[in-house]
Amino acid sequence: MHLEDLTPFETSFTLAFDSVGREMVVVVTKATFDFPAVPGEVCTPSLVQRPLTMADELAPEPSLAPLAETDFAPFKPMCDVLVSGRAYVPGGRPVPAMIAGIKIGPIAKVFHVIGPRVWQKRLIGYSATDPRTFTELEIGYGQAWGGVDPHPSREGVSKSVETNLSGVGYYPYREDLTGLPLPHTEEPDAPIADYTATYRPMSFGPIGRVWLPRRAYAGTYDADWQKNRMPFPPPDLDPRYYQSAPPDQQMPFLKGGEHFRLTGLSPAGDIAGILPTLTLRMRFDRKNGRLTQRVANPDTVVFYPEDRQLTITWRSHLKPDKDIFDLKQVVVSAERAA
Repeated sequence: MHLEDLTPFETSFTLAFDSVGREMVVVVTKATFDFPAVPGEVCTPSLVQRPLTMADELAPEPSLAPLAETDFAPFKPMCDVLVSGRAYVPGGRPVPAMIAGIKIGPIAKVFHVIGPRVWQKRLIGYSATDPRTFTELEIGYGQAWGGVDPHPSREGVSKSVETNLSGVGYYPYREDLTGLPLPHTEEPDAPIADYTATYRPMSFGPIGRVWLPRRAYAGTYDADWQKNRMPFPPPDLDPRYYQSAPPDQQMPFLKGGEHFRLTGLSPAGDIAGILPTLTLRMRFDRKNGRLTQRVANPDTVVFYPEDRQLTITWRSHLKPDKDIFDLKQVVVSAERAA
């Protein structure tokens, strides 16, 4: 199958399968845009386009927190909004805490960013030390509330925060917590004060494939699946599994023209702009002469505040009549709003 990309962006395709083993051709286009020079104006295409992400990217051990996911999800029913980067104090003046936030469409999310701190022993129990000051700080899921704490004497037994297996701060089995780190982030109305409690992990990045609530959408991989369906997806797989953003960073597909604001995420201060209005069309040409044209879904936005850039990813798929050899070519084109 030939792919003809008439856009200035990065485009490729992959082969996927539905739950009954039928082939799907998935076509993905990713466009990179620069933030506007004047706050509040429309973003413009970058001279150099970011490549498609071919495989998941993880932070180094011991965290292994997800940093980015492959661009080749078969389908997303919603639009993921993600941020790749750190927190920055406006003006570069060291502070012990600050606010970071994103606003786009119906999404409005903020959390506290707290300087490095550790658990310390008190007369009764443990509490956090005063945070050290900072001018910039990592705020990925490796620095958010969570973690896995193995039992000290029972091999293979552990307790974990199922919503963030890569995090820090949760130590239910530890007898001595002195010097163990606390998260860099926390909800504004839920300060972290108990190393065994339940808190909501706060970050703007992708969540792990095996974490909750995402894992609940993965479907059933039991003996029947192994015997009758493997390696195809189970019939109860919910496409929401392919959403890599946390639930509070998912929104309906972009329409174009959405205003956005990033707070505390750039050394240059707050960033405001407008997403471009762009329609991506994908035409599937079969060898028998039949054509299918589809408008691709803009289903992923990733902000890179340090680089003053963002990417938008569009996706569409087609199930050929028999298999991929039915297709002659796919033509991808872009149309700007008049």
